[in-house]
Amino acid sequence: MGTIMTEYVILHVPHTGLELPAKYLGDILVPDETLRQNVFHDADMFVDQLFDVEGVASVIPQFSRYACDVERFRDDSEELESRRGRGLFYTHFQDGRQFRQVNFQLRQRVLAELYEPHHACFTQGVENKLQAYGLCCIIDCHSFPDATGYPDFCIGTDNFHTSAAMREQLQNFIEQAGFGVQANFPYAGSIVPMTYYQKDGRVQSIMIEVNKRLYMDESILQKNNKFNEISRLCQEMVRLIAACMDRSSC
Repeated sequence: MGTIMTEYVILHVPHTGLELPAKYLGDILVPDETLRQNVFHDADMFVDQLFDVEGVASVIPQFSRYACDVERFRDDSEELESRRGRGLFYTHFQDGRQFRQVNFQLRQRVLAELYEPHHACFTQGVENKLQAYGLCCIIDCHSFPDATGYPDFCIGTDNFHTSAAMREQLQNFIEQAGFGVQANFPYAGSIVPMTYYQKDGRVQSIMIEVNKRLYMDESILQKNNKFNEISRLCQEMVRLIAACMDRSSC
């Protein structure tokens, strides 16, 4: 695609981390191996590598979402997943089983020591882009497990922060590459720091979710022989979005 102003772009990759510091665990109700299996299977394995483009800024926590899910709302009353024990402080597995005791004091520690520093860094990164270029585009990078009826790729959008042109160009690119894509299915939306959320249209955001079947073997948690191909495709998506911003056409 030639020289593209990737300086506009920030990659937000919240769920690839695997670290699970003991001080943030609390009272665990399941065997360590059970917890560890869920940490790996619920992680967006290798997504940081899929979207890695030289010169593009990224915000990537190394800790697992089981230590803190930075993609959730700060206030549990605003976070639907908190009703399932999966707000920023998880107490339940994806299948509904409880794996640790509810601990408000530990949640406050996780909030102060993991969640808030992450979002401060993320917000500052966006502010730096706005000050330098007057624009910022967040690409919220994820993967999802395969299931019947799920597409190859999912594009998550926000009515305020995702332009129709950006969504259409990205969707057309994916389809022309021979892959299936749906908007806001099986997941919807795209993250924006609360400082700018629904307030500043200079901040654009779009989520890209990759079906894990495309690039890895979920049964053994290893890359498959298509990994490099899918990685090149994801990197081209980053450049496409950057080009869209550079042309001010999104």
